[in-house]
Amino acid sequence: WSVIQHVAKESGKDTDSVFGALLDHWTDRFDIITQPERRKLSALSLASLLPQNYSIVMNRFAVLINCLVEVLHDVCRVDDEGTMIDGLVIDTGDVSSDDNQDTQHDKRKHMLSRQDPVHTVCLKTYLVSQLKLCQQIHSKEVFDQLKG
Repeated sequence: WSVIQHVAKESGKDTDSVFGALLDHWTDRFDIITQPERRKLSALSLASLLPQNYSIVMNRFAVLINCLVEVLHDVCRVDDEGTMIDGLVIDTGDVSSDDNQDTQHDKRKHMLSRQDPVHTVCLKTYLVSQLKLCQQIHSKEVFDQLKG
């Protein structure tokens, strides 16, 4: 937020217009993010904005949801039981069966992946929790209007 305030001050604009322009730029160009991991990270960031009490975010609610749904379709798949699962989440029980052939670099990459939100946070679960929080913060009536 301090970066937005700084840019607003430097450009002589108010923070709402700078933040709005940033969100517009981000969502307008969302489709050029092609790597699934980066799309999911961007979606997690957008989802974190939903419960914020900013009119700038609420005015763009439908656009934000559209971006989030696109990423859900990109990263989620249906498992054998018909449950939608996030294909980028690494199961902590998955251990490489051939640990002896992994280099130290490979082992470090695996350890980092297990700390990365892209590989540890289920986008669907996170989005549902953010939407519930959004409904609590803005009231059911306002939330229903946003969905409307």
